[in-house]
Amino acid sequence: MDEKQEKAEFQQVAKRFGAALKRIRKRKKLSSTKIARELLTESSNYLAFEKAPNPQLRTIWRICRAMGIELEELFNEMKKGEG
Repeated sequence: MDEKQEKAEFQQVAKRFGAALKRIRKRKKLSSTKIARELLTESSNYLAFEKAPNPQLRTIWRICRAMGIELEELFNEMKKGEG
């Protein structure tokens, strides 16, 4: 996969990630302001993350790709480790 294809694929993953955050926030009836306060940042910064997650997510995504797994598998594995 060339860099252009990788970037396009990541943008789709990032979009799904941000949309999932938004759905969860709304389902839990949390405001972006409340989340931002917990993160010690401005609401606009948090909302920007919902729209376009930062580059560190790309690094995590690339590690998952290198391992031949999806982000979901990593997150599920993290959840298993909580118990």
